[in-house]
Amino acid sequence: MTVSKSRGAGRVTPERDGVTPSAQIRALRSVLSLTQEQMAQELGVSFATVNRWETGKRVPSPGSQRRLDALESKAEASVVAAADHDLRTPGLLVPPTAFIGRTAELAELDSLLRSSRVLTLTGPGGCGKTRLAFELVRRSRREQDDVTVVALDGVQDPSLLVTVVSSALGLRDAPGVSPEAHVLAHLAGRPRLLVLDNCEHMVDTVAGLVTAAIAAAPDLIVLATSRTVLNVAAERVWPVPALQLPGLGAEAADVARADAGRLFAERARSRRPDFAVDGGSAEAVARICHLLDGLPLALELAAAWTAVLSPTDIAERL
Repeated sequence: MTVSKSRGAGRVTPERDGVTPSAQIRALRSVLSLTQEQMAQELGVSFATVNRWETGKRVPSPGSQRRLDALESKAEASVVAAADHDLRTPGLLVPPTAFIGRTAELAELDSLLRSSRVLTLTGPGGCGKTRLAFELVRRSRREQDDVTVVALDGVQDPSLLVTVVSSALGLRDAPGVSPEAHVLAHLAGRPRLLVLDNCEHMVDTVAGLVTAAIAAAPDLIVLATSRTVLNVAAERVWPVPALQLPGLGAEAADVARADAGRLFAERARSRRPDFAVDGGSAEAVARICHLLDGLPLALELAAAWTAVLSPTDIAERL
């Protein structure tokens, strides 16, 4: 949900993957259940500044963007914090909720994963890159034990990348061998899928390691998630789209079938077991899906408000 930046330039771009910066910021505020005044206080800016961001009249300064990134990390953490670990695939999170939709996308990605050396899922924060990558691994590679997942969102120092990957692989220090050489030799030992999650803040360092790894390990496949591409020679880039949106004014059944509507309804039922998309709520649910641009993270957190608000009230607040 953060305003996207071009690699290396540190400048805000007007739009990414069809999602405008103003929509991304609006969705982030909704996820965190903040008013414009509260978000302004969190970021140390004025209410008018937040309003201008959300209406597209202004973009965040670099300092404000860093604080927005921190807020987004907080929102993303809230979705996966309760997740457990898959004992067959160390590091692969088992989300506490069912995966919704993206059937066609998973089929396409399964084919790409089997024919690529490096596959990178890209898109703005909150679009579901991590969740989609993990679901892809479960459906495509679950029968194999040689899957290693490296979560990089909590690693701020790029110089620690090799150490973190080594730890995820379960390696111990080898006397007289550099950590990178030890990792590369291990990866070359047998076929393996290496999942590198949330690479955007150290993309150049990740690109260097991936380039060396695929050269040293001919049977290695790398699946990465990142807001920006790695720019390595063997990379296949797959932008993660927003969820399928229901039509405004559609019948209740059509709203409930669209992926965005299904996700909202499923998460709402975890708060209100009697929740249903019917004639009284379909229009509001469709509006919510459009207001949040089909971003899964925003929809998940907005649905939590059904415990105390009706879909119409949620749509009005958005």
